[in-house]
Amino acid sequence: MKKFFDTNTSEENITEKAFSHSLMMSALSIFLCLIALCSATYAWFGDAKESDRNTLVSGSFGLDIAVALQNNDGTQTEIVPLANSGNTALHTYQLSPGKYRITMTLSDNATVKGHCVIEIGGVSRHTEAIIGDRTANREGYEINSPFTFILDLTKETEKTTVTFKSVWGVSASSDILGKDDTWATSSDSGDASDGDDSESLS
Repeated sequence: MKKFFDTNTSEENITEKAFSHSLMMSALSIFLCLIALCSATYAWFGDAKESDRNTLVSGSFGLDIAVALQNNDGTQTEIVPLANSGNTALHTYQLSPGKYRITMTLSDNATVKGHCVIEIGGVSRHTEAIIGDRTANREGYEINSPFTFILDLTKETEKTTVTFKSVWGVSASSDILGKDDTWATSSDSGDASDGDDSESLS
């Protein structure tokens, strides 16, 4: 059989059998490399990691408002709010001249702290943060719900529109209405003063 080729460094000639063996080994190596490449490509694009599901729960804040007229005989008359077009965060009342006890209680689904913005004749005041048992337990705040105060409209000469709006968080206002305070308005609904904070709410 004829020689395929001669090397310069060896006198040994490569036989046909040896060449076939080398060719088969080369083909097998290429095949294995292709398998490895395909496996790596599949692993790269087919890899997936599934984590545990985390449920994001948002906080909720709402107030139930009760307005009661303080009668001269010591009794109270509950006042019904006006309709607010389905806005549960806003309560609007038309109040005649008189003295009213306002009671704010956190709604059953409230989980965060918040406050109330009260507006009378274009003038608004913010309450201190109103805290419930669930909020206090989680954040270390003192519970002050139900939150009560006296709204004195005795100097008004006609019905006054009063709105109560529930707002998340703590107010940054410098004119804060505290629990058991009295807010007395003048004859002009736009003017209001703190009144006598020592007045009993009973």
